[in-house]
Amino acid sequence: MPAPGLTLVRRKLGTLRRVVQDGGARGMLTVAGQYARAVGRYVPNAENLRTAARGRSFLDARRKYGRPEDGVLVFFGGIGDDLMMTVILREFARRGHRRAFVMTQAPELYRNNPDPAAVLKWDIYYLRWLDAFGWTRLRPHYARYVKELDADLGPPGHIITTMCEKAGIVGPIARKPYLELDEAERAAGRLAPNQIAIQSSGLSARAHMETKQWFPERFQAVVDALKHDFTFVHVGARSDPPLEGTIDLRGKTSIRETAAVLANSITFVGQVGLLMHVARAVDCRSVIVYGGREIPEATGYGCNENLYSPVECSPCWQRHHCGHGMKCMHLIGVDEVVHAVERQVARAGTPVPVDTDVITTEGVRTRVTDDGRTMLTLYDMNENEYEVEAKFLPGASREGVSAA
Repeated sequence: MPAPGLTLVRRKLGTLRRVVQDGGARGMLTVAGQYARAVGRYVPNAENLRTAARGRSFLDARRKYGRPEDGVLVFFGGIGDDLMMTVILREFARRGHRRAFVMTQAPELYRNNPDPAAVLKWDIYYLRWLDAFGWTRLRPHYARYVKELDADLGPPGHIITTMCEKAGIVGPIARKPYLELDEAERAAGRLAPNQIAIQSSGLSARAHMETKQWFPERFQAVVDALKHDFTFVHVGARSDPPLEGTIDLRGKTSIRETAAVLANSITFVGQVGLLMHVARAVDCRSVIVYGGREIPEATGYGCNENLYSPVECSPCWQRHHCGHGMKCMHLIGVDEVVHAVERQVARAGTPVPVDTDVITTEGVRTRVTDDGRTMLTLYDMNENEYEVEAKFLPGASREGVSAA
């Protein structure tokens, strides 16, 4: 009698035959072989059975969207990282590369976004199918975490620039993420005249970091100092510390609903994290309490008031442990944040400047294929070598790129 796991695999193969029957015997044998590699030669363990269960949805996506000629963007990080991948997709589109898929924890980030050819829900077992079918994975990581130090190795430049470099983008880029709201969504986010959005903590994030946290009582003092002239809307997770005198939306809004609140706010007051990137995506200036863990030049936006403490130990890139009593955060007082809010209020109604950067192939090993594509040899955060096609703007010079 066959093992239960093997029986399940055989049943799944029957489904695959029905899915690909229009491909004839050759097509069926090809898919069956790829299926075998994906589930690990039919070993009936839990991991392989979970992989097998994703087979039908993967093949449905393959039939619906075709093959991702420009790769599949995947980031094993936070939702903010998924949002920043919209920059890569926009720069791909500007360069005529419109066959990239994205795999994300939050598909709603990409609603109304014309840039990805397909949006896939993040799933570790689904990834095995991508590999089995030879789909190229693009992993635009910008920093490596060192567990022994509980710290990140800081990126060589701005994280968005580094992400674009890892995906093969060459030339000028705009360092701005994108989240497309429709008119109804945007209208629903307007709750009061002169509204300011505020978040009191980022500890609810999946990849939270204690060294990014300012102090709830100081956020409250900021509200108290300004609440007679502005309406504060408290966004974030239900577990975030409450703030009196605000419209309390903690835990009550989706990412898109929060984005709509930000889009209608004069400014956002918070810390480094997801909502800082969401605010930039909807053109809401921010006041960000940086402290000293990381530098604004590496993770921030020039349109924001970035309150950074250049103490002797900064930037430390520590995630949770500080041997200096969070001196960098203590140095940022309530008055400093209040004055930063007032400066952002004074800028309301003026165009929000967009940061730019230029990526070159200087110092990068290149080769030109027989069909004229330029390939770049790059390195991931673990120093593993990989090759990716360079994406140039139409008509851009390829000076410095030589044939193989």
